[in-house]
Amino acid sequence: MNENIIERGVVIKSSGGKAEIALLSKGNCEECTAKIFCRGVEDNQNIVQVIDSFGVKAGDNVKIEVDGTKILSATSILYGVPLLILIVSVLLGQIVFSDSGFQELYSFGSGIFLIALYFLLFKLIPSFQSFISFMPKIVSVSED
Repeated sequence: MNENIIERGVVIKSSGGKAEIALLSKGNCEECTAKIFCRGVEDNQNIVQVIDSFGVKAGDNVKIEVDGTKILSATSILYGVPLLILIVSVLLGQIVFSDSGFQELYSFGSGIFLIALYFLLFKLIPSFQSFISFMPKIVSVSED
């Protein structure tokens, strides 16, 4: 079963095929599974970056949709893979640094280094940036 989450919001800015949307909060953000796509701001408002295939402009009211399967995939990429990297690198570090007096420290340090490297590659390499396909998208626009 595929669950889609649909939210309403107002366009803050739009450029380059992407738009920033201020979501109209309904107070149930704590239970939302799509909150990895949002970033909160000071006045209890969430901002989400979406794919703009409509060419919206600031002030437009929009409906956005987040595909449930993409939430799971994005969560795995952002949290699951780094966790796996950390666990594997610490376990391998225990073997590699077994003769060292600081075995645990070196193992943990190598794990943190590899996670930082993962996120750096994720940010810099274009093939990693296909993460855009996981972004929410605008499904309807109404100018008010």
